[in-house]
Amino acid sequence: YALILAMTGRRPTQITALKLLDLVQQSDKYFIRFPRAKQRAQAWRQSFNQFAIVEDLWIVLQQQAEAVRQQFSMTLGADIPPNIIPELPLFPALETANSVSDLKEQLISDRLHAPSDSVRSAMLRVEKTIKVISERTGEPVRLNPTRFRYTLGTNLAREGKGEYVIAEALDHTDTQNAGVYVRNIPEIVDRIDKAVA
Repeated sequence: YALILAMTGRRPTQITALKLLDLVQQSDKYFIRFPRAKQRAQAWRQSFNQFAIVEDLWIVLQQQAEAVRQQFSMTLGADIPPNIIPELPLFPALETANSVSDLKEQLISDRLHAPSDSVRSAMLRVEKTIKVISERTGEPVRLNPTRFRYTLGTNLAREGKGEYVIAEALDHTDTQNAGVYVRNIPEIVDRIDKAVA
């Protein structure tokens, strides 16, 4: 969870909705096909946005995918049919199916996927484990999924990226909310002051 949040800035609901088939390799490039979230009148996993990732994250996610395959096989006491494996959730809920036929039925919905609150809980555990101290305040840094989204947007604005690039990176449908990152960066105010002077 933490690596996906830090590297992609995606929402918890997008992360917990991932299936094994959403991990895509095209020659020597790696991608996650994220289900879109917060889209009006859209069903669960109806549309997707592909996001390029680094090989290090790819390797970790492949290990997670293998652990999920083994977990479902062990729980069911049977091999999972190859055509069902890609449909398994990348982050499964604690409860699982009782049989392969039950599994096929449940894979259509989000029942076997971890709830989005599990991302927040995981980030609290990471926060307590790594105990990062803020250079600015001297206090422990609060880690939560939203922080990673804001950091990604803010860093892109600092690099001089426009609203369209920020909106695309944060998987926004339009630039309505991306402008906040551009307008709130002190470096941009400095640039405007220099330009006006």
